[in-house]
Amino acid sequence: MKELIFAGRPVLVGDAAADAVVDYSAVLLRAASADTIELRALDASGAPVEVYYVLGSAGTVMAQSVDSSEPEPDNAEAVSYMNAAIHRLDPNPVDSDFEYFTE
Repeated sequence: MKELIFAGRPVLVGDAAADAVVDYSAVLLRAASADTIELRALDASGAPVEVYYVLGSAGTVMAQSVDSSEPEPDNAEAVSYMNAAIHRLDPNPVDSDFEYFTE
C-alpha cells in the first residue's frame, strides 16, 4: 500500500495504482499533455473514497510506502488505462521500480 499525495491531500491506494499515477504524470508532463483519472482510495481515517485527479502540469504528485493492514482498493481498470496510455505516449518510460538507494 502507498500513500498518494496530490495537492497536499494524502490517500491510500495500492502499489500498482500509485506507481502508475506517478509514471503517467511524468509521461504527460514530458508530452505537454494532461488527462483525468479516477481512483478508489482510503482517506486518512481508512474510509473508502473516490478521488479524481487532473494529471499533467497542474501539480506535483508523489507516492510513498506505508504500513497498512487495510486491503488495497481495486484500481485494476485505472492501472490498465494508465499503463496503456504510458506506452502509447512513451514506449520507453522510466521504470518506477528502479532502486535508487542501496543498503
